[in-house]
Amino acid sequence: QEYSWRLVFDYLRKQTRPPDRAFVRGGEEIFLNFYLPEGSKNTYWFDESYFLTLNADEYQKFRDTPGNDYFISIPEIYDTFLAGAIDYKPVTKVGGFNVNKIHFLRKVPVRITKDTKGEWEYYDDFRTSKFLKEADTWKNLKISYLGNFNVPQTYGYYNLVQTDPGESYIQYHFRLPVGTSSVNLRPFFSLQQGGAFVVSAGSRKNQLVPVSTIPARQGLQYYHPTAVIPVNPQSQDFFLRLEFKNDPSQFEIGKNILKVFWLYNNFTQGATVNVVPIAESEYHYDSQLEVVKSNKWIQHTIQNTGWIQAHDGILFLLADSEANQPLVYQFSFDKPVSKVDAFLKTFTSENAITVSYDTGRGWKPIDTYSDNDTKVHLEKLTFVETQLLSIKFDCKKTGPTCQVRDVKLKIRP
Repeated sequence: QEYSWRLVFDYLRKQTRPPDRAFVRGGEEIFLNFYLPEGSKNTYWFDESYFLTLNADEYQKFRDTPGNDYFISIPEIYDTFLAGAIDYKPVTKVGGFNVNKIHFLRKVPVRITKDTKGEWEYYDDFRTSKFLKEADTWKNLKISYLGNFNVPQTYGYYNLVQTDPGESYIQYHFRLPVGTSSVNLRPFFSLQQGGAFVVSAGSRKNQLVPVSTIPARQGLQYYHPTAVIPVNPQSQDFFLRLEFKNDPSQFEIGKNILKVFWLYNNFTQGATVNVVPIAESEYHYDSQLEVVKSNKWIQHTIQNTGWIQAHDGILFLLADSEANQPLVYQFSFDKPVSKVDAFLKTFTSENAITVSYDTGRGWKPIDTYSDNDTKVHLEKLTFVETQLLSIKFDCKKTGPTCQVRDVKLKIRP
């Protein structure tokens, strides 16, 4: 494929009129700097980084501005940061670039609905700009991208970071299913020494009550707690505030970071594997880590403290997390099985990952991989008939040099 920014420029010149706007993916704006007048950046055309620092009022004002909006990118738009805050419609392809007409969204309150099992969840790891459309308000928190460019095939991840020593929080307004009496909250964050993470909640926006305060512990940077928050069952309105507290005189930028938060009711962790494949070539379980890039991996694991999903979908244990925290997938079968093929895709670079399995009789080692490369390992497991199988990944060292990239299962007859 040959790419031509000149053709993109010609298309925009013919297609748009003031106050229309054009948007490009972060890092793809260099040629528009050449073709368009200097003063047109952040007035006529914008790259995604423009949205990393907007507060709620600024975003609202931006989306209320009249005109047509177009997004130009090489990758499909759903793989871009802005995808979480927009509706989009493909228009054409110009010079190798995808052209989409987009509309910025604002959906507050967030309406939560149950699935057929009566379960519901809300999840955001700030991989996209979803919080722009769905957070009720936020203050003194900016999106920051942390890359791992020294490691092959790892693109990093976004964080919500406190950038100023003053008041710092993000607040959501949820409309919960009727009769909800409690919710579960699982945030993933880091704290500077002397700081604290405060969770407040309530059924009225201006009457929130602190329900959990987690102070920084000496030497521990990352925190992954779970809190049960009581909810007024007479009201569907639920306001949730996640706030950083710190001593302004000791504030250090980049220390107070919200990475993920997961809100759910009685979600059951552990995958249920269908034992009858639709076709011989299909897997009974496919994690699709590098494809779907969702929180499916959290739902299907019973241990994941300190693990995070990078922007390209891979999983790794953050450096400075609590030591020796494994990633454990758990699978339950519809009927007893005794033979399973496990396709495990991993990456190591001067590191090692040990894989074990358990059917309720204790952990048994499968193998230790230290390939210094990305590799798919086929492990043919045979064990006493069971309806429960757990697979555990232990990294020798933390950080992105040890990755779980995919997990697939097939049941052998």
